[in-house]
Amino acid sequence: VYLLHDGVFRYVNRALATMAGGRPEDIVGKSLIFMIAPEDHAVVADRYRRRAAGEDLPDTYEFSVLCLDRVTRVPVFMQTTAFKTPDGPLSVGSVVPVAHHAILSASAADHQALSALTDDEAERLSIPVLQIHPRALVVPLIGRINAARARLLMDRVLAAISEHRASEVLLDI
Repeated sequence: VYLLHDGVFRYVNRALATMAGGRPEDIVGKSLIFMIAPEDHAVVADRYRRRAAGEDLPDTYEFSVLCLDRVTRVPVFMQTTAFKTPDGPLSVGSVVPVAHHAILSASAADHQALSALTDDEAERLSIPVLQIHPRALVVPLIGRINAARARLLMDRVLAAISEHRASEVLLDI
């Protein structure tokens, strides 16, 4: 997961930093192009510029990340969203190694079947809060979130944050 403001990384989670061979603080403050393999610079820069200008572009694509050792390349699948702010463009997204993306995509049919549940069926489902890293949690959400389910979600997430001393929570919507 990352946040880019005006083409500069303002946040990267530990998973992205580890994939690139470092820590979040090794990437925060660097430009987007710093993390892109040279052969993909032109395409990624062009898409970033056009998306920041408000063009309607696909929000997913593949390219290679250039790791911090400046040699290793990791083919990745990226999903991104751009917002215009008074201080410049803001992009938020996730980056997954292509090898992992194929595994995650295999469960898409399961997600489609679950999304067909009625509100009552979805409400009865548990809201799991899963620890994916010593300080990171993920909360998969299925179905609609009404007021009662939002309260349950908030209670469970806050309890899990306290219990695990988490600093990051990812909502899988």
